[in-house]
Amino acid sequence: MKIKIDIKKNIGIKIASFVFALFLWFLVSSSEYITTSVYAPIDIDHLKKGYVALTDEHMINLALKGSSLVLNGIDSKNVKVEIDVSSFQPGKNRYIVKEKDIKTPPGVEILNYQPKEIEVYIDKIIEKNLKVMPHIIGKTKSGLYIESAKVNPEFAKARGALTILNNLTYLETVPINISEVTEDERLEIPIKLVEGIKDIVPQSVHVEINIEEEIVEKEHKDVPVEIHNKTSYRVKNYTPNRVRVKLRGRSDILAENDIKSLIEVYVELDNIDNPGTYIKNVTYRLLNKKIEVVYIIPEVIRVEVE
Repeated sequence: MKIKIDIKKNIGIKIASFVFALFLWFLVSSSEYITTSVYAPIDIDHLKKGYVALTDEHMINLALKGSSLVLNGIDSKNVKVEIDVSSFQPGKNRYIVKEKDIKTPPGVEILNYQPKEIEVYIDKIIEKNLKVMPHIIGKTKSGLYIESAKVNPEFAKARGALTILNNLTYLETVPINISEVTEDERLEIPIKLVEGIKDIVPQSVHVEINIEEEIVEKEHKDVPVEIHNKTSYRVKNYTPNRVRVKLRGRSDILAENDIKSLIEVYVELDNIDNPGTYIKNVTYRLLNKKIEVVYIIPEVIRVEVE
């Protein structure tokens, strides 16, 4: 069987490849050479099954030199430091980072890197059930408070380094900012992944936040009493002309508002047909529907008309 080879076609592909390679070489060689600094992540290779590796450093700072065409677009995605831990023993291992461990794009020169020595801790992997706690940050709006923050499910199974998990008594969610929460909320929140933990099941929980109003009582002294529905008789005198008033309501309302904007205290002078002295009940009108009166002392006043 004879195989027919299209020589012209193969030559065309080779020529096109050569021209493209030549073009790339020209771009790189004609570009200005610069230096730059970039952080390279540490990758752990050849880790034994059933173990996890922890490092005291997570990034290596590299000083690089190369074509501006290459280095202007370089970042931690283009470079990395690969550490082979196949010969490492469980526990602490000091490792001298070698230049051959650093992986960079072709044509890039490594001028320097720091740190040159790192600590790698090899530990067994275990599983542990841990209680999940909501991590609440921020403050509720004035007049409100968190009555409860319940997590469902309450426990999660963490899988990770024995040394880390043995020292943990609970896991936290990622931060939950309650600054803008004004009513009950049910949120799905991820569990924060701690260094040394490989995975958590479940990865997120539901947090039910119950918001309540902060109810307080506040007494106001020397609240003036007004006279309503004056008769044709002149009010000669009334005593006392001021009373004590205790109000109950949301803390922010009672703290931020003047008594005059909350309640009007007065007596009605109706059904007075003759001059004389009368005992009248003190009454009131709430100007804010979110408060209530605990007491008014005294409850009656003496009014003299003529």
